[in-house]
Amino acid sequence: MDKRHIGVIRPIVTLLLFMVLFIVANYSEKLKLVNTLNRVTDSFVNRGEPPFECVVKKHVIGLNGHVDEDMYVCLRSSLDSFPKDAKIIIVLNSPGGFTHIQRKIVELINVDERVKTIVCVKCYSAAAFIFQLAKVKRFMFQDSELMFHKVYFLKSLVPKLTKRELDMIKDENIVMSILISQRLGISKELYIKKTKGDWYISPKEAIKYNMVDKIITR
Repeated sequence: MDKRHIGVIRPIVTLLLFMVLFIVANYSEKLKLVNTLNRVTDSFVNRGEPPFECVVKKHVIGLNGHVDEDMYVCLRSSLDSFPKDAKIIIVLNSPGGFTHIQRKIVELINVDERVKTIVCVKCYSAAAFIFQLAKVKRFMFQDSELMFHKVYFLKSLVPKLTKRELDMIKDENIVMSILISQRLGISKELYIKKTKGDWYISPKEAIKYNMVDKIITR
């Protein structure tokens, strides 16, 4: 092989070597991420039920429980503890909760540029709204699940609600139907039809409706 051939082959070999190193490094980072996420979810004891759990490992914040003031306070204090250049991931596992807290959490996430991703474990009701309305990347595990439904108070409280409060619930449902349908790129009418009852959504269906950016295999 003469010098001309060596001169042609050498940059090709160098390029291939860099590509292999890049692929290996990228795979290694993904593996580390999945391992960290698994450690966070494995540490959840109550699987979304009370009492609330907050788990912080490296750059991951795990929120496990109802969407309430405890969740908001935990998220805010955890975000305050991270450096300015952090790339933060939030893992959310929740049966739902209060709509006014959900709005506060979404706002908190959307004003913090360090939050890059939300990973859904089980995201029902208010937690599903957080997952969709936060303007970050949305990941789900292959065994995750979303659930949307109309905004409502517990049935035991309905007889005690005033007309003004009932009107507020109606207005909240209108607002949420507009926001979620716009986020998903579907009609408001389709969203309202789907949420007449509890709309449970698998990762496969979530991809169909543009509810998730990536499915993670544990």
